[in-house]
Amino acid sequence: MKKKEVGYNFFLEAEQIDTASEKIIDYLTEIGLEHKEALRIQFSIEDILLKWQNRFGKMSNVQLSCYSRLGQQMITLKLDGDPYDPISKDD
Repeated sequence: MKKKEVGYNFFLEAEQIDTASEKIIDYLTEIGLEHKEALRIQFSIEDILLKWQNRFGKMSNVQLSCYSRLGQQMITLKLDGDPYDPISKDD
């Protein structure tokens, strides 16, 4: 069975972040990831998106992609802007 690819463009508004989060958890569930791990990934991505929202504003456009490449499952988030690492301890 071929896994479905997910592509979603959205702004960093609360409702659209929630929709992106739902798409991520659906994808992780579809590929058979353990529920606990899927939630951990979902919450980590939500945290990143909220940090981006604080840094770049609610009207910043984000591209979410969930796909398989060379047998590896991938989730990528892209946002145009100045370099910023949302998981860095330095603000």
